[in-house]
Amino acid sequence: MIAKRIITTTLLLFTLSLLFTTAAHAQVLRGQWVDQTEQQIKQNRMRDVRVIVLDHNGNPVHNASVQITQQRHAFTWGVVLPKDGLAQAGLELDGSQPVWRCFNALSLQNMTQWGDLQPAMNAGMRTKKVRQAIDLANAWGMKIRWGTLIHSDEGLNPEWTVPLKGRSLATMLERYVRLIMLEYGAHVDEFDVYSGVLDRDFLGQTLGNGIIRQLFEQAKADAPKASLCMGFSDSLLGKRRRDMIAKVTSLREALIPVDRLAIDQEVSGVILPAVMSRSLAWLNTVNMNVVISSLHVTGESEAGAALNLEMMLRLLFAEKAVQGVYFSNITPSPNSPNDQIGTLITTDGQLTATGAVLEKMLKKQWWTNDRQTTDELGNANFKVYAGSHRIRVTLPNDQRITATMWIEPPSKESTERLILIEPLKE
Repeated sequence: MIAKRIITTTLLLFTLSLLFTTAAHAQVLRGQWVDQTEQQIKQNRMRDVRVIVLDHNGNPVHNASVQITQQRHAFTWGVVLPKDGLAQAGLELDGSQPVWRCFNALSLQNMTQWGDLQPAMNAGMRTKKVRQAIDLANAWGMKIRWGTLIHSDEGLNPEWTVPLKGRSLATMLERYVRLIMLEYGAHVDEFDVYSGVLDRDFLGQTLGNGIIRQLFEQAKADAPKASLCMGFSDSLLGKRRRDMIAKVTSLREALIPVDRLAIDQEVSGVILPAVMSRSLAWLNTVNMNVVISSLHVTGESEAGAALNLEMMLRLLFAEKAVQGVYFSNITPSPNSPNDQIGTLITTDGQLTATGAVLEKMLKKQWWTNDRQTTDELGNANFKVYAGSHRIRVTLPNDQRITATMWIEPPSKESTERLILIEPLKE
C-alpha cells in the first residue's frame, strides 16, 4: 500500500478518569472507558460454556475438576512479514519466542507486490520466499493474508503494465488475478483484490467499475473460500474515513462483491481513548467486516508507545466488526536499528515495553485459563474467549480425561456451548 499518513491526536492533559501506572515493561490502564471496552469485549469475543462430566454409566460426576486452557484465539492476531520474510523479522516458527507466541496469522503483503513477483511481462513468477512462508504458516495452522493483487495507482503495479490500454490491460489483469487465485487461493485466507482507491482509481477511471467487479467475481469463482478485500490506508479516522465510507457505498451500489475492508493504519503522538472511541463508531454503521491489515503504533517515548498500543488494542478488540489486526513494527528498521519506540522486540530478540503490553493483553488479559469443580449434576460453567481450548478433567478417582474443543465466536443465534466429557469404555 501507499506510504501511510500519521494520525496525531494532541492533548493538553489526560482526563482524570484515565489513570495509569508504569511498570518496567507495561502500562496498567484504569478508568470508565476501560470498563466499557471490557464489557464490549466480553459481549463480542466470549462465549458461555457448560462442561458436563459423566461417568462410565452416563451418570453425572460431582466434584470433578475441570480445567480449560486456551490454545489459540479465533480472532486474528497477525504479523506483517518484512520483504525478506521470516529471517529479516527475526522470528522462528517454534511458537515460544517472545511476541511470536501471540500470533496466529501471517501477512505476506510486503512480499507479494506484483512488480516484485513478475518484474517483466514474460518472466516467470518469483515466488520462492512466498511459498516458503506459506508452507511454514500452513504447517503451524496459521491464517495467511496475501496483500494487494492490483493497486489503484498504476505506478505501483509492474512498470511493464503502464503502457497497456483497454482490452490488453483488462486481459493482463484478469490473467494475473486468475493465476494467483488458482495457485494460492486454496492456501491463503485473504486477498486485497484492489487497493488504494482513495488516492487514485486508475481502473475505475480508465475501464470503469465493470473491470473491478469482474476481477472480484473472477477471484471469488477461483477461490470461493477466500475473503476478498478492498484495501485502504489511513482511513480509520478523519476525512479519509468519510471518503472511504462514501467509496464503499458506491462499490455496493455497483454490485462489486467485497467481503471485507482492509485498512493499513499508523498511530502516533498522544491519543485520547474517548475521542478515538467516538471516531471508531463508524465501524458499527457500514455493515461490513474490517481487518486492520497493518497496524503501526508509536508514541513520543517508549512508555507513550506502549500506552498507545494498549488503548488501540482495547478499542479495536471491542469492536465486533473488526475481525483481525496485523502488526507491522516487529523489530527496528535496518535503517534505524537504535530506534525501538513502538517496536515489539529489540534487534537481539528482547521484549520492548510495547511488546510486553502486547503479550500481557493477548496471553493474559484476553486468554482463557480457568478451573471449576462440577456440581451435583456434573456441570461446570465457564466464560471463555472464542478459539481453540484444551479441556482437562480429573475425576474424583484421579482418572484424567483430555479433549480439545473449538469455541465459535458469539453471534445473535449462538447459545450456551455444551461440551460433554465422559471416559472411554475399556
